[in-house]
Amino acid sequence: MIPLNSVALDGRRRRLIETCREKQGPYRYAHHGSGSWATTYSEDFLAAVTGLVAVYREAQVVWGLVYCISHDLREAGVLSCRGSPMTIQITQYLWDTHIARRLKQHP
Repeated sequence: MIPLNSVALDGRRRRLIETCREKQGPYRYAHHGSGSWATTYSEDFLAAVTGLVAVYREAQVVWGLVYCISHDLREAGVLSCRGSPMTIQITQYLWDTHIARRLKQHP
């Protein structure tokens, strides 16, 4: 993990990463059915990743947030909604399609 300047922040980060691990992988809306390929991320997963952003910002990490999140999730073995490792490209897509909107709604 990327070192943080606070034990409390590091503890929060570890709990959020554990939530990501528990809620990782494909999530399908109920109306899509079991055979649907239209997977996305669960609301709990997205909330945990958004929480990671808050932890990093509180630790005064301004640049490289996507890299930090990608690094932590890959190190923890967290997979994307399509079952792939959370590479920087996948994490950037997650940021662009889900996290940025959440941050605008709740800065």
